[in-house]
Amino acid sequence: MNKATVTIAVFIVVAVGMLLIWRSSSLEVFTNPIETEEEVVVEEESNENSGGFAPMISEEELALHNSKDDCWVSYAGSVYDITDWVGKHPGGMEAIISVCGESTKFEEALNAQHGEDRAQMLPKVGQFIGTLGVIEGAQS
Repeated sequence: MNKATVTIAVFIVVAVGMLLIWRSSSLEVFTNPIETEEEVVVEEESNENSGGFAPMISEEELALHNSKDDCWVSYAGSVYDITDWVGKHPGGMEAIISVCGESTKFEEALNAQHGEDRAQMLPKVGQFIGTLGVIEGAQS
């Protein structure tokens, strides 16, 4: 074997080795994606109480939380505990108490008084409890 053949063979081995190392390191990016700050916050909120799944809250369960000391409401299928907000509501406690334990009535009252864009405040003034509804075929 001459010197040129050996040099080419060594170059090919080194190039293939570097390509394999680069390829394996770039695969890690796909198996361990970098999470954005927003994704992490959403994961923490949804995993906090239920291991990653939002509990299903029935209309009956929602209706049980209907007082100033225990106030749950539902908007667009999401259930929030707003008990701590009841006494802080600028429009007075009574406006909120009358819709505790409600879904449709609460949503209509909120939209009529404040408009649909005000619903984005719910996660800030209350604690997310779960999703309104029942799983078909589930036993209670």
